[in-house]
Amino acid sequence: MRLWIFISMLLLVGLSHAQNYNDYFSQDRLRLDLYHYGTDTTDNYSLKSFIKENPWSGPQSQLIPEMQHGRYIVQVKAKSTGTIIFLKPYNTLFEEWQDTKNAPFRERIFEESLFIPYPKIPITIEIQTRDEKQDLFTIWKKDFDPLETWVEKRNRTTEFVKIHGDRNASNAVDIAIIAEGYTEAEIDKFMMDAKRMKNFFLETEPFNRYKSDFNFYAVKSISKESGTDLPGENIWKETAANTRFYTFGSERYLTSLAYHKCMDILTDIPHDQVVILVNTEKYGGGGIFNHFSVTSVDHFLSEIVLTHEFGHAFGGLADEYYTSSTAYVTHPELKYELIEPNVTNLVEFDKKWKHMLHDTTPIPTPDTDEYNEVMGVFEGGLYLNKGVYRPVRNCRMKTNHADFCPVCQDILSRMIKYYSGQSND
Repeated sequence: MRLWIFISMLLLVGLSHAQNYNDYFSQDRLRLDLYHYGTDTTDNYSLKSFIKENPWSGPQSQLIPEMQHGRYIVQVKAKSTGTIIFLKPYNTLFEEWQDTKNAPFRERIFEESLFIPYPKIPITIEIQTRDEKQDLFTIWKKDFDPLETWVEKRNRTTEFVKIHGDRNASNAVDIAIIAEGYTEAEIDKFMMDAKRMKNFFLETEPFNRYKSDFNFYAVKSISKESGTDLPGENIWKETAANTRFYTFGSERYLTSLAYHKCMDILTDIPHDQVVILVNTEKYGGGGIFNHFSVTSVDHFLSEIVLTHEFGHAFGGLADEYYTSSTAYVTHPELKYELIEPNVTNLVEFDKKWKHMLHDTTPIPTPDTDEYNEVMGVFEGGLYLNKGVYRPVRNCRMKTNHADFCPVCQDILSRMIKYYSGQSND
């Protein structure tokens, strides 16, 4: 069964190279605002609205990505033939909610937005998720005709400024930086913060090798109040993106539960990745694969936190730490290989970074000073100290005091090349 799935993926990737973007899609983008809801054992979607925006800034030369390591996938088919013409993986806050202690006892709703190129032909949109074996199955399906008259069209109301890059949006990694918790009097501070964070980002490996492949946009979204919500301290602020600490009860977990509001800020602004800069000195952040990266800006570790969270949001990388407290009470099924590319349980390690190891490196690798500079298979990762392994002793996905390891750098480099239209051969 797994061999057939692997062969099918290879055929899909080959098909994506053969397809012509302009045969199926325009230069606009279609935004799907959705509600994602359920408990620890139920998983449902409901459509709020279709919204037509401009421009589509994603890749046009590879419609089905090589790497599909998200828990969820949005898949687009030509309705007349059933041919898959677009695919994108992603993760969600909802799936994290499913692993919390309250999820078995109550249903909860989360806002999500998905973006696909605006079609020229009738299409079928499917959302798929993975079962415990990591096999995909469909949980939501909707037909869409580009001639539909009930599609919404909104006007951009937020000013933005390009602060780096000169690439066409379709051949670059487009990063939109949202100002959060900045009043009108603090927008100049936001511009300085955005440029400071951008500069640090572009000096970090591997991003420093691809500076010309990035476009950065500073989005001047104005908040009525400065700062962000601190629910654990009964502090509430009226802000542009409605961010908050204490997500799922974790004080340092900084996210936004008002995702549709965030996407309204970005109407008609190019973006492949969304970064939310929160005007506070409190330590914290969050990152969800192909949704957003969030960080505070005035803590002494803020720049490093951004790159860590971007590892989640852009690369789909897993946390490699296992000693810090989290809100999660359940853990991944260890009978099957983990989906995240930078951790393994050794079930199918041949598909991970085994090819990058020296022949003499022991598997597992002792977590001792002797192997400080060695890539191996070190036990501990994904919040577990046993049964899950990481590539090096210390990596940016494990600690704030290390660089991205070679495995993470390889994944991030591949993602940059995908968005900028380069080959990963």
